[in-house]
Amino acid sequence: MILLVRTPNESSAQIAVEDLSKDFMILGDEGDLCNLESFSKRNTEFGFADQTFLATFDDPSNNRATSILVTSYGSTYMLVVSRYGVANDLDVDSHCLSVQFVGRMQLEKLMNAGYTK
Repeated sequence: MILLVRTPNESSAQIAVEDLSKDFMILGDEGDLCNLESFSKRNTEFGFADQTFLATFDDPSNNRATSILVTSYGSTYMLVVSRYGVANDLDVDSHCLSVQFVGRMQLEKLMNAGYTK
């Protein structure tokens, strides 16, 4: 699922990202955050805002994992949610990486459509 919401200004979008990040952390704990060594580097390369939130939550009760990316681009904030069957043997890093690539593609669409920061 990809959700894009345009807010009145960049500050509103950043506040929305921070609020969503706090809301999603209710689902898990610090161990669920995607703390990949290269995340900060990719964060900059992909054009994600500094306050970007990225986490993968495992749900053993239904053998699934959910990856969440929340970021902003100018006055627009973006939520990307992807659910995976854990049985597909992807590790947490792969889940985190794949949702980042989907987010990057969406940012490129915004840029190509003329949205500016």
